[in-house]
Amino acid sequence: MTFSRNLFVLALVVLTPALFSACGSNKTTNEETTARSETERSEQTQIDLPKEEPLPGDRKVVTINGVEFAFRWCPAGEFMMGSPDFYEERYANEKLHRVVLKEGFWIMETEVSHRQWKAVMENVPSDFEEDDFPVENVSWNDCQTFCRKANLKLPTEAQWEYACRAGNSDMFSEIWNGEAWSTADTDITNYLVSKTQEVQTLDGEMVEIPVGTRYNNVWNVCKMQTNIWEWCEDCYSDFFTEETSLQNEKSDSSFISPKEKKIIQALNELTTFKFDYAPLEDVIAEIKDVHHIEVQLDEPAFRDEMIPPEEVGFVFNMSGVTLRSALNRMLKNGDLSFIIEDECLLITTKTKADETFHNSEHLRQLFISMDNSVINQHEEQLMQLLKKNVSFNFADEPLPNVINSISQLYKLEIQIDYPALRDEMIDPEELLVNLNISDVSLRSALNRMLAGWDLTFVIVDECILITTKNEKFQKYVMPDSHRDGNLEYPMDDSSSSQYRVIRGGGWDVVDRIYRPTIRDCSLPQKVYDDVGFRCVLPQ
Repeated sequence: MTFSRNLFVLALVVLTPALFSACGSNKTTNEETTARSETERSEQTQIDLPKEEPLPGDRKVVTINGVEFAFRWCPAGEFMMGSPDFYEERYANEKLHRVVLKEGFWIMETEVSHRQWKAVMENVPSDFEEDDFPVENVSWNDCQTFCRKANLKLPTEAQWEYACRAGNSDMFSEIWNGEAWSTADTDITNYLVSKTQEVQTLDGEMVEIPVGTRYNNVWNVCKMQTNIWEWCEDCYSDFFTEETSLQNEKSDSSFISPKEKKIIQALNELTTFKFDYAPLEDVIAEIKDVHHIEVQLDEPAFRDEMIPPEEVGFVFNMSGVTLRSALNRMLKNGDLSFIIEDECLLITTKTKADETFHNSEHLRQLFISMDNSVINQHEEQLMQLLKKNVSFNFADEPLPNVINSISQLYKLEIQIDYPALRDEMIDPEELLVNLNISDVSLRSALNRMLAGWDLTFVIVDECILITTKNEKFQKYVMPDSHRDGNLEYPMDDSSSSQYRVIRGGGWDVVDRIYRPTIRDCSLPQKVYDDVGFRCVLPQ
């Protein structure tokens, strides 16, 4: 018994270290396994944090063939492209519509310079060969070749205007330091993209400023409107294209009241007006009754401009057009207009409407909510009818009678722009039409009929408007500075697809061209001494 107990104790003494050793070894192994599995699990579930997006206007420099190209960051966002149809300085091809850019992009802070062009193309196509001048005399096709070699792209038209505005919704872009105005340098045929240059301030003082930062906007994109015109990627269309991933949804309209939304909806509704003669108060009553919205007369504005409302009357007959177009056409003849104010449709003077729009961000947002982005059915029909062959035989017929005959014969909406003719002291009743033609397009027939009096026509407010050439180029269409002598913008798909967009406004244009909404176009093989380009980085 004693022997057995001693033997047990001896065995216990011998085995204990081994047992403890085995236990310790097992613990270490388990810890290592657990740590390794946690590491593997961590590696498998690790999520890459998103890269921090640049701030608006941040600078990025890319070196291509030893030459630096500087870019500025334009963040993703939305803006209203174009200008409202009642803005008196606009052209008809500036249709107001919403654009959403889903992705930000890098755009060159200046135009492509000779130095940069030579680094890629190894030639100098321009009249001005200094390294720091922007390259010009390059066609859209030349720009595409440059971009392919440099791995860059032309900006889309939407990108160009978005970068030009830099968050600014005003009609004109910002002036350098609030002092120097672009027309001070209209006798200079090409501006540098760097170094310094003298300009004249508004008070007449000559100052020297860094040209690389001259007329830069808040995103530090320089001289998009005061130097040279710039090619864009898009094909040209009178009413913009949808080639730039545009969306027309409104992101935030919560500040627009239900009554204001109802007015906006009513303005886009089809309406019918048939007045042998109706005073203004009867027109207002008709709109209220048919469209169920609040309409008021702006008596203070009428009083300020000494317009007796009781003497304003209308002779009008139209159907199947939007209320907005009908009001524009009716009120225009009396230098009147309308705005949305205090949750009602306010019939006011054109002067008051223009001033209110410029001073009211809320009014801008209301008009943003209207759908001006597409050609409506009436305008499409008019474009097609202009291509239709017609035959006319008129002998000593007053122009209004001829217009009325054509309207009835071809079921067209044709109006005479009496205010524009009146401004140039032209009496339509004294214009006698002598025309005998057959089997020509309506467009050609109208051009032949109107050419002798320096008159022309445009499509506006869902009708063909007979107006003066001066009025057309002042308000409705860009002068043909880059369209190779074409008197009309291309109106059919086959021709418009050949033209490419030009933006910016060069050194040889008038003040009113210096707006971010100005558009022009030309054939892709054409070159001009005031047209260059800038690039964006591919996304």
